[in-house]
Amino acid sequence: MHTFNYEFYIFLYDDIQNLNKDQALKHYIDHGMNENRIANKKIYDYFDYYHYINTYDDVKHLNKKDALKHYICHGIYEDRIYNKNFNWNFYINLYEDIKHLSDQKSALLHLFTHGLEEKRIYNKKIYDHFDYNTYILTYRDIKDLNKMDALKHYLKYGIHENRIYNQEYYDLFDYNFYIFLYNDLNNITNKYEAFIHYILYGINENRIYNKDENIYYKIDNVILSVSYENFDNHFYTHFYEDLNIIKTKKDAFLHWMNNKDNEERFCNETIFNEITKFDCSFYLKLYNHVTKEKAYNHWIDIKNNMNDMNDMNDMNDTFITFIIPTIGRNTLINTINSLNNLINKNWKAIIIFDGVKNNYNINNDKITIVEIDKKGEQGKNNKAGYVRNIGFNYVTNSEWIGFVDDDDVLSNNYICKLKEEIELNEKIDVCLFRMAYENNKILPNNYDKNISKCRVGISFAIKSYISKNVLFSNNQFEDYYYLKELEYKNYKIVISPYVCYYVNTTKYEIYEKFNRIYI
Repeated sequence: MHTFNYEFYIFLYDDIQNLNKDQALKHYIDHGMNENRIANKKIYDYFDYYHYINTYDDVKHLNKKDALKHYICHGIYEDRIYNKNFNWNFYINLYEDIKHLSDQKSALLHLFTHGLEEKRIYNKKIYDHFDYNTYILTYRDIKDLNKMDALKHYLKYGIHENRIYNQEYYDLFDYNFYIFLYNDLNNITNKYEAFIHYILYGINENRIYNKDENIYYKIDNVILSVSYENFDNHFYTHFYEDLNIIKTKKDAFLHWMNNKDNEERFCNETIFNEITKFDCSFYLKLYNHVTKEKAYNHWIDIKNNMNDMNDMNDMNDTFITFIIPTIGRNTLINTINSLNNLINKNWKAIIIFDGVKNNYNINNDKITIVEIDKKGEQGKNNKAGYVRNIGFNYVTNSEWIGFVDDDDVLSNNYICKLKEEIELNEKIDVCLFRMAYENNKILPNNYDKNISKCRVGISFAIKSYISKNVLFSNNQFEDYYYLKELEYKNYKIVISPYVCYYVNTTKYEIYEKFNRIYI
């Protein structure tokens, strides 16, 4: 008998909303199974919610339940991605009895109706993390196998022979934390056994193997991350009145994990303060509220009522125009999405297609499209500095000009932080934000007290009048030389403490503050 979850089943299908539990089960047996309807809550648990809402703009506003419902009713038939780690070719090649399946939809339907119930492996992370080269060099009896067959060998034989799957991964695996966090693993008595459980089941079940592993969640359409180590259980259980009965960090963390995708609760006071800018202590005194949660909710209600009026006032003039050179990379859509996600909507953008045709269907009155011919050496694309200089000519009625490359993204609070810097010092002409790159290294970092070659990037904004006086040079380090010329000409520059620019679409926001430096 397949696993049947009543609440999940009636939620998913509108035509059975009025059935009680017995009626719903009978409907599933008589009709649902034949119609490939889904009643297993594991399908909900394994759904890659954050990837889904970040990939498809039309579902960004949905919570996890509604996003899954959209996927079941529409997404699966549109070849949308259920889980970024589900690779249907990997799935069918791992099991001989389903090799006949010919497309993603049929493989997913098998996973939903049989595979999850049978605890089959579907997560390609298991393949990606498998140390194939070490495996075939260590065990000569399988030296002629390709990676897929070697993995099959490991899953069938190697596990029981204590063979090595990935030594580095094994060393990172925190056995004591893993069995501490999950009560159903109390019967596991050693690290190897726990690691095998993680490989076979834990990866599929999105279990956490290390207290420093990042878990992603969403609040107000901002994707955030936190680890068990950084989870603030005192804040979590004291800020929300209904959680006061929770006494341990483990129980608080598990509650948050089980509910984070639908309740959007804060779990760290630092992030709460950074995102909301809400002064609880002041508000409690002012309005005599009993708890921080009630004070915050009261403030949100007032803020929402003021939004329409503030938007009208803010949109009279453009605050900032972003110049984006592009050679038609497919990552440009991520750059555009980061602009659309900016909290402050008072922006415009100029996208300049450098020697290529506009291959995007960009329908946004905030964005101006420009196409230019290749004029680089030997018919190559132009240098980025040359393209940005062309962009200057299209900027109109904008107080500031910002720059973004077509494979990078901005944090959603970029404009808010720029305005904060202006409020602190209204004389600044240039704001250089910190840039995250290569596994979230930071440029400039806290050791950089000035503008140095190879220590800065294009993560800055300038007052628009500067574009009339200073142009980019046409060389490899045009951003550095531009900043140095501005420094030489005595424009006021601030190196902001905030990371607001992410190279190569870094997956999570950095809320660490650095030093503020005036040049």
